[in-house]
Amino acid sequence: MTDLVVYMKKLGFHMLGGGEYSLVFQNETRDDVVKVYNDECYDRFIAFCKAHPENPCLPRFFGNSVRLNDKARMIRIERLLPASFVEQEQAGIATLKKVAANPPKEFEQWDFTPEQQQFLDTLQELHAQKGNCWIDINPGNVMKRGHEQFVIVDPYAPDRDGWASHSR
Repeated sequence: MTDLVVYMKKLGFHMLGGGEYSLVFQNETRDDVVKVYNDECYDRFIAFCKAHPENPCLPRFFGNSVRLNDKARMIRIERLLPASFVEQEQAGIATLKKVAANPPKEFEQWDFTPEQQQFLDTLQELHAQKGNCWIDINPGNVMKRGHEQFVIVDPYAPDRDGWASHSR
């Protein structure tokens, strides 16, 4: 990964962050970021997003992923803003995440805002499409478009141990 960071730096990018399966790079002169990943579940997520381009709870991808080697791929994504833990708590993201994983019987009686309902519907669709991936919605995997719209940026993690059928 060190070689990749050095290479991206030569191209004018700096590393924004990363996780176990990816690194994200930004160039201040661009309106997108570049995500380098080695996670087959992220390919599933990209396909899901491209199948639902009208959904404001999902990021916009530009072009197709490019294979860098036998494991790593990269893709361009719209630049989003960080969503703080406090902002996510105020918007009820943790509650929506729990409801999506285990809808309670009295679910119909809950009074969600239209934005919360759309976020919940998106989470439920992602749960239904997870295949052999873990659901990994944590504060680092939710960002914002503008000042209002929460966006799910990386909901899946590879199931390395065969436990995805148990993930919530």
